[in-house]
Amino acid sequence: MLRVMKRKLRFSTLYRFFGVFVLAFAALVAVWGFVAPVYNVAVAHVASPLFRLVESPDVTAVRPDGPELWIYRTDTGGTLRPFSYFDPYIYFGVVPLAALLIATPAGLAKWGQRLGLGLTALFAVHVIYLVGSVELTYAAIGLAPIPGGEGGRPFLDWAQVLLRIGWQAAPVVIYVALSFGFWRGALHGVWTPREVGVTGEGGTLS
Repeated sequence: MLRVMKRKLRFSTLYRFFGVFVLAFAALVAVWGFVAPVYNVAVAHVASPLFRLVESPDVTAVRPDGPELWIYRTDTGGTLRPFSYFDPYIYFGVVPLAALLIATPAGLAKWGQRLGLGLTALFAVHVIYLVGSVELTYAAIGLAPIPGGEGGRPFLDWAQVLLRIGWQAAPVVIYVALSFGFWRGALHGVWTPREVGVTGEGGTLS
C-alpha cells in the first residue's frame, strides 16, 4: 500500500507541474509584450561594446526599436546605414524557459536561484547569438575576411549552422541543467512496475 501511495504522490507532482506551467506560460505571454522592449534594450546595451571588441575598425551600431533590434553599419564613406534587423522571435525561448522554471517545485531560495541563473544564461546566449550572427553574415557576404581565406568557407558555413542550433536549443539545455536533480528524484520509480502486497489473516497475498 505504501508503494502505491508513493506512486500517486509522484504523479501528483507531475500534474501540479503541468498545471502551474500552463498558468505561468499564459501569464508570461500576456505581459511579454510589455517586457520585450526592455529586454531588447538590455541586449543592445550589452552587445554594443562586444561589437567594438571584436571589430577593427568598429563599424556596427545596435539600435533597439520597441521589440525589434536594428543593426546599422558604417559604409566606406563613413555614413551609418541600416544593415539588418532582428524581430522579437530572437527571444522566443524566454517565456517557455521562465514558465518551466516557475513550475518546477523548489523552496523559495532555490526557486529564485534557478530562475535568476536560467534567465541570465539565456540572456547571455541572446547577446552571443546577436553578435555572432552579424559578424558571420559580414564574412559570408564579403564585408569581413573569412578566417583562413576562401578555404575557410566550409568552417564559416558550419559556424552559422551551429550558432543557430545552439541558440534554438539553449532554453532546453539550460532548463535540463538547472532542474535535472529535481526530476531525477521526482521521477525515480514512476515508470517501474511494482508488486503490491496485501496482508491478511493468513499471511501476505501477492
